[in-house]
Amino acid sequence: MAAMLTHFNIPWKVQKEVIQVFPGILGNDTEKQFKESVGAMPSFVKDKLMFYFNAYHLKQVPLFREVAENTPELLLEVTKTMFQHIYPPYEYIVHQGDPMTEMYVIVHGTVEVTLPSLD
Repeated sequence: MAAMLTHFNIPWKVQKEVIQVFPGILGNDTEKQFKESVGAMPSFVKDKLMFYFNAYHLKQVPLFREVAENTPELLLEVTKTMFQHIYPPYEYIVHQGDPMTEMYVIVHGTVEVTLPSLD
């Protein structure tokens, strides 16, 4: 668990808070155990961790990489507006013509973009 907290760049101050509130978390070795433990945490701790998890994933997107390097606090503010949504295979995420008010970051998996043919 400590390795996962470090992997996701969780600051030591937040790591200590997590360990104090949820001391059994250190025994979790797999990502599945880690996710289950985070899901069981009180929301005030879970929310802090989610900010850093989301920031970690945003840093992988070239658009946000420079923001992360120059103004990491701004990146954390952006993560406060993020939410996770899991789509099953072959489900449409958006349709052509839909009003767009969101941005999607694909963390796992692939997405296929299709347009109707002009025939």
